[in-house]
Amino acid sequence: MNPLAYGLLSLIAIAPCTGYDLTQRIQLFWNAKHSQIYPLLAQLEEQQYVRHEHVAQADKPDKKIYTITEQGRAMILGWLLEPTDPPVHRDEFSLKVFSLWLADRESVRKLLQERENLLMDKLSRLRKRQVDLARVTAASQAAGSSTEAPAAKEGEWLSAMAEHKIRTRGRGAECLGDRDEEPGEPEPAALGAACTDAAGASSGVAADTERVSDQVRAPLGVMEKALKEELPDVHDVAWPSPFFGASILIRKAILMAEAELEWCRGILEQV
Repeated sequence: MNPLAYGLLSLIAIAPCTGYDLTQRIQLFWNAKHSQIYPLLAQLEEQQYVRHEHVAQADKPDKKIYTITEQGRAMILGWLLEPTDPPVHRDEFSLKVFSLWLADRESVRKLLQERENLLMDKLSRLRKRQVDLARVTAASQAAGSSTEAPAAKEGEWLSAMAEHKIRTRGRGAECLGDRDEEPGEPEPAALGAACTDAAGASSGVAADTERVSDQVRAPLGVMEKALKEELPDVHDVAWPSPFFGASILIRKAILMAEAELEWCRGILEQV
């Protein structure tokens, strides 16, 4: 099987879902189309790694809800132990930095300041993702679904995140990947609604993170202190929650963004 097939199995292991759900949620990790996903689902079912249930709908075509089988879980566990191929990396910003010697000082500073603002905006959104995810997981744990699927609220969180990525043409996937972000992208209503329903309310979080994102020139230590004071329940999701992996991927993205921000500010001091 290819990595995309394992990705589909991993998403179905979180919570039963339709092919449409999978087409959206996989975008957080992998750019895949309907034409790739549905044939793979058929193969996975033929190999007895997933099974589906028909659900009748009054005003729409019937839908198939896919669940993972024990054989499917075993395949994921086997895949986790296999060696991982090196990632394919393309970074336009690094190419521009490589060519900075060709530009005048004003242009260099403009490029770096735009990157600095982008990273600050990305960090504030990532911190909010930590809060959202922790609260969604806490709600599931309270309902007794912390270690086994189905975990409906986790599925809703994934769908909301995927919808954000799709609406912003790929620029909203900062929570589970290392893609570059662009500042100023609005939060879709679906994301806030899904997280609020699952966790039971957090009306002040968006305003808090907006205030943090205004501290564009604040040292990282100051920013970290402000985030801990204003968002006190930011923390990793504990293993073996189904979202342990998502939680540590968010933390990885935060650490990488903080390191790049510090690096970027160091260059600004030199030009």
